[in-house]
Amino acid sequence: MPDSTIDPALLERMADELRSRRSARERERAENERRAQLLSRIATRIRSDGPHQSHPHPDRARQFMPFAALKGLDALIEAGMRAADESESG
Repeated sequence: MPDSTIDPALLERMADELRSRRSARERERAENERRAQLLSRIATRIRSDGPHQSHPHPDRARQFMPFAALKGLDALIEAGMRAADESESG
């Protein structure tokens, strides 16, 4: 007659799997609710303000000026690009 006892470790693994499935479903449900709320807020904003319009910003390049102050940066970048091209070509 076969032994009818079940390994406690097996029962624990099965219980862990069921808990993780349930928590995965709960996380998915919460994520879907969060996304629905976010989309609702976006739709409300578009209805009240209209779609986003980008506007030209004449001084936008100014934010990159600190990088231009690095002496030798352009030469270093060019040398790196040449080295990469040479390694690709063989």
